Amino acid sequence: MLVNHEESDLSFAPDSKSYTFSEGGLWRVNAATGHRRRLLPDDRTAAHPLWSPDGKLIAYLSTKDGKGSIPAGEDTNKTSPANEVYTTNPAATATHRITNTDDELRLTWSTDSQTLLWQPDDLSIHATCLPTPAQPTAQDPQSWAIHATTPILTHRC
Repeated sequence: MLVNHEESDLSFAPDSKSYTFSEGGLWRVNAATGHRRRLLPDDRTAAHPLWSPDGKLIAYLSTKDGKGSIPAGEDTNKTSPANEVYTTNPAATATHRITNTDDELRLTWSTDSQTLLWQPDDLSIHATCLPTPAQPTAQDPQSWAIHATTPILTHRC
């Protein structure tokens, strides 16, 4: 049983047994039964979920920390909190902040689920190596920027 949500905010788990969407926060839905539950009850700004290919993490954007600001719409005198990239496990018991930026961001995963790529408004590409199961408590994931003159495969996690 599927419900109607904006396509950009809908992300299926790799096993297709559940999906996530954002509507006043992140929700996880059992695709067979339609049963849904809020993943992050304390974060109603979480949006744009994206499952890792291995199904172990969900990346998303949030303004919950309220750091930084971006122009709000066409009125450049108004600002809204900047989105930051976070990851959480599917049970939402381990959430980590990945970025500290004042930009709008777009996300994608590497196919091996070890690297989360994020792109701010300046069109550079940033990559973050995520903690592995052997190092689950890494507080500062290794990150680097990729610019148009840098081949993307020069750095591996």
